[in-house]
Amino acid sequence: MSIWQALLLSIVQGVTEFIPVSSSGHLVLFQHFLGLDLTDDIFFEVLTHAGTSVAIVLVYFKDLWRLADDCLFGEGAVRRQAWRYVGYIVVGSIPVALVGLFLMAPVVATFARPGLAAAMLLITATFLLLTKNHSGKGLEIGLMAALLIGLAQAFAPLPGISRSGITISTALLFGISRDEAGRFSFMLALPALLGAAFLDFRKIESLTDLPLSPAAIAVSFLVSATVGFFALKLLLNFVHRGQLHYFGYYCAGAGLLSLLLICFFGV
Repeated sequence: MSIWQALLLSIVQGVTEFIPVSSSGHLVLFQHFLGLDLTDDIFFEVLTHAGTSVAIVLVYFKDLWRLADDCLFGEGAVRRQAWRYVGYIVVGSIPVALVGLFLMAPVVATFARPGLAAAMLLITATFLLLTKNHSGKGLEIGLMAALLIGLAQAFAPLPGISRSGITISTALLFGISRDEAGRFSFMLALPALLGAAFLDFRKIESLTDLPLSPAAIAVSFLVSATVGFFALKLLLNFVHRGQLHYFGYYCAGAGLLSLLLICFFGV
């Protein structure tokens, strides 16, 4: 992979990992329409997952620090509530962890089907558009909400399904407040992204024969982290204002156009 290809795909990854339009779906479609063969680059996936994880930590640093402080040094109800919230994150992370451990082979096979990625974009669009009249009722995360949001996240490995889109939409449809829907979605994203990076890293046979140059490695990590940071801030602004459904129009258009090109024009 050249440094320019690393730059392009890192930008795509950093933007679409957080903006609810599906990073995997866009990478599959970019690969198909541009005639590239890059999404099997495991080391690139590890780098971009690490970069976007850093973006989440930077945006939610105060929340993560407060949660850790309350868990370790909080007293009484504060400490119990903090550990309860950690428990919700664990519960919400179990479904996607099971998919990652036991179902990744069939999931990976779907990455060779750009038509499926386009169709999944339409499903993402549906969830996003449903939030237009369901922008949360101010509820807080509970056990059932955490489980349902986690089950929604379990479909995120499929290309075309936006992880942030489907988890935030599910939270809003469940009645969770807008800001908490965004916060919990990305609290779930951290273990999911780090877990995916770890599983991918284990597949690397040798660190002495990497497909990326040192410059491309630096570009991939820094660009995905930087672009991801600003993309996440932008998304949270849309969520806070109850405008998540705007991205649904884009997903619907991108999915329909891609299906048209693939099915009727053989592109």
